[in-house]
Amino acid sequence: MAPTTRFFAFGVAVLSVALASLTRWGLIMPMLGDRSPYAAFLCAVIVSAWVGGLYPGLLAVGLSLICGWTFLSPQARSGDVATMVITVFFLIIGILISIVCESLHRSRRRAEQAKAEIASGQARIEAAEERQREILDAIPHLIWKSSPEGELSYINRRWTESLNLPLNEARNYGWTKVIHPEDVDSVKERWEEARAKECEFHMSFRIKLGSGVYRWHEVRVRPSRDSSGVLIGWFGSATDIEDSHNLNESLRASEERFRRLADQAPVLIWMSDTSKATTWFNKPWLEFTGRSLEQEIGNGWAGSVHPDDYAYCLETYSNNFEARQPFEMDYRLRRSDGVYRWVMDRGIPIFGQDGVFLGYMGSCIDINERKEAEEQGDALLKMEQAARVQAERTALLKDEFLATVSHEMRTPLTAMLGWVQLLRSGSLPSETVPQALETIERNARAQAKLIDDLLDMSRILSGRLRLDVQTVNIVEVVEAALDAAEPGAAAKKIRMVRVLDPLSGPVTGDPMRLQQIVWNLLSNAVKFTPAGGRITTTLERIKSHLEISVSDSGEGIVAEFLPHVFDRFRQQDSSTMRKHQGLGLGLSIVKQLVELHGGSVRATSPGQGQGATFVVSLPVAAAHKEVREKEKEVAVPVEPPPASEGVPTLLGTRVLVVDDDGDARELLRSILAQRGASVRTASSASEALSQLDSRVPDVLVSDIGMPGQDGYGLIREVRLRSREKGGHVPALALTAFARSDDRRRAISAGFHMHLAKPVEPAELVTVVASLARR
Repeated sequence: MAPTTRFFAFGVAVLSVALASLTRWGLIMPMLGDRSPYAAFLCAVIVSAWVGGLYPGLLAVGLSLICGWTFLSPQARSGDVATMVITVFFLIIGILISIVCESLHRSRRRAEQAKAEIASGQARIEAAEERQREILDAIPHLIWKSSPEGELSYINRRWTESLNLPLNEARNYGWTKVIHPEDVDSVKERWEEARAKECEFHMSFRIKLGSGVYRWHEVRVRPSRDSSGVLIGWFGSATDIEDSHNLNESLRASEERFRRLADQAPVLIWMSDTSKATTWFNKPWLEFTGRSLEQEIGNGWAGSVHPDDYAYCLETYSNNFEARQPFEMDYRLRRSDGVYRWVMDRGIPIFGQDGVFLGYMGSCIDINERKEAEEQGDALLKMEQAARVQAERTALLKDEFLATVSHEMRTPLTAMLGWVQLLRSGSLPSETVPQALETIERNARAQAKLIDDLLDMSRILSGRLRLDVQTVNIVEVVEAALDAAEPGAAAKKIRMVRVLDPLSGPVTGDPMRLQQIVWNLLSNAVKFTPAGGRITTTLERIKSHLEISVSDSGEGIVAEFLPHVFDRFRQQDSSTMRKHQGLGLGLSIVKQLVELHGGSVRATSPGQGQGATFVVSLPVAAAHKEVREKEKEVAVPVEPPPASEGVPTLLGTRVLVVDDDGDARELLRSILAQRGASVRTASSASEALSQLDSRVPDVLVSDIGMPGQDGYGLIREVRLRSREKGGHVPALALTAFARSDDRRRAISAGFHMHLAKPVEPAELVTVVASLARR
C-alpha cells in the first residue's frame, strides 16, 4: 500500500472512531446508557477495516475500546460481567472484521495487479504481433498461417500484392486456383499426406502471380505445436526460385549434354572434387571395369588398379592434386573380365571463373597393345614371321586346291568328251558302246559329287546350311549308308562288317545329313582300303553317347597328319603323284555336320599302313529331345532304284515341260516320252501359260531359273487360275537350286514337289507318275 493511501486509511480510522464517540456520547448514552456500549464503534471498525484493511481496522478496534470504555459508567467499569463479555466479544468481532477486510484488500490488490499484468502482457503481445506483421510484410516471400485443419487465418502483404488473392478468397482451398494446372493434383496430394502425418511439407511448383505469369516457387509448410506437442496450426512460406530454377535447368541440361558426350567418347573419363574423392565416371569407364558408379566413386576406383601399381598410382595422384598441376601416369586397370589392361591416365585441375579450385578431370586410354609392343618386340617379330609363313602356307594351299579342283574337274571331263566324240563319229564298235555310256555316266556322277561337296562346304562356311531336324532311326541311317557304299566296296572285294545295336535308340537330326556323314566315312574307307581289305562299321551306345565307328585295314594316317585330317583341302598326299583323287573336303564336311548335330568326331591310326578308325559321337540328349509337336520315326531314303526295277509307266499322261535350256528340255522330253507320256515343251513362262490356255496337262514340270519370269512367278500365276484353266494342276520344280531353302520356297510358291538337277530318269518318272495320280 502506498504511504499516502496508508495515512489516509489511518486517518479514516481515527475519524470514524471520533464520529462513533460523538454518536455514542450524544445519541446512544442519553437513550441506552451502558447498554450496547460498542454498537457505534463497531461501525467505525467496519468502515476503517473496509477502507484500510487490517491495521486501520485494529487501530479502530483499539481506539473504540478506549473510547467505549471511557464512556461507561463507573459501575460498568467496576467489573460488571456483562460489560466484560461485551468488551471481549467486540474485540474478537473487531479483529475478525479487520482480518476479513485485509483478506479482501489483498485479493483486490492481487486482482488489480493481475489485471495490470494481463493488460501489460496483452499490450506486449499486440506489439509483438504488430512487429511480426511488419516483419512478415517486409519479407520478400509469400507467408501464411493456417489452422490445424489447414484453413488459412493469415496472409502477409506480399501474398496479397503478388497473387491478388485476398484471404477470404484463399480459404476453402481457394489457394489452389493460383497453382499451375499440371501441378495442382500432386500439390494437393502431397499436402493432404503432410496434414495426415503432421509433418513438414516441402515442394517446388509453379504459382500464378497477379499478372497472370506462372513462376516457380519453393514452398515449405511446417507444423506449429504447443509446449505439450499438440498441433495448433501451420506456418508456410513460398520463395520465388524462377531464376535459380531456370539456371539449375540450364546447368542440368548442360551437364546432361556433357555426360552424353562423355558417354559417347571412346575414352574413360572421371571427375573428382576438392577432397580428392572421385564423384563421376563416364559409361565407357563403368563398362570397362564392370562396376557401378556407386562402387567406383570416392576411392572405390583404386580397387581395380593392379596391386603392383597401386602405391605409385595413388602417390602420383595425391602429389599432383596437392600441387594443383596436370599429371600423366600409366598403370594397369582390371577389365570386367578380370584381365588387367595398361591405361594412360591424364588429369587436369579445374578452376572456376573466380579462380577457385573445383577439382580434377581426367581421361584414360587403353595402351595395352602399345605396352605389349614395347615389352614384347621380339615376340611380335616372331608372330609376324609366323603370320608370313601362315600366309604363304595359305597361298600354297589355295594354289594346291585350285590345281586339285582343276585336275579333278578336267579328268572326268576328258573321259566324257572323248567318249562322246567317239560316239558321234560313228566309228565306235557296237560292243564298246555300253562301256562308253557307263564311263560317261560314272564321270558325270563324279562331277556332281564334286559340285555337291563344294556347295556343302560353301553353305557350312557361310552359315546357310539348314538341317531338316526330325526324329530319325539311327540304325536305318547307318544301314542305308552301308547299302549305298556296298557296290563300291564289292568292286574292290572289300569285306563289309556290320555290328549294329538295334536298341541304340533314335537320334534327333537331319536324316539326309546323317546318312551323308556315314557315307562319307565309308567312301573314304573304301578309297584308302586296298583290294581284299576289311571295313567294320559299329553302332553302339556308350554311357551318355551313341557312337558310330568306321574302321578300315587301309593305308592308315601318319601321326604328323592326324591333327589336320579334318582340315579343309588337306590331304596326306597332295603331290602330283598321289594315288587317290578328291578335293580333301569329305572329312571336313563330316566334322562340320557332326558338330551341327551337337556331336564330335575323332580319328585314330596306329600309323602308316595299319588302317584308321573314325568315331562319330552323338550325345544321348540329342536322341531324346522332342523337336516337333508330333514325334515320328522317319525312314531314310536310299538310292533310287535303277531304271529296270519297277519304274512306272506314264502311258496316257499329259506332261508340260518348261525349261529355257534346250538340251535339258529335250532330255526331259525324251525320258518321259520313253515311258509313254504325251509331252509338250515350252522355253519360257509366257509360252507355258499360252499352252495352258489351249490344253491343261496332267503334270507340270518346270525349271526355276529362267529369263524374264522365273518358275516361282509361273507357278503363282498358274495357281491364280480356275480349275478349268489349270489352276490345280500338279506341279514339279526341277531345278539346279538344290538347297533346303530352295525346296521350301518352291513348295511355298505352289509346287507340289521339288527335285534337284541332275536327276535320275527313274526318279523323275516315279515322281511324275505320283503327281499324275493326285
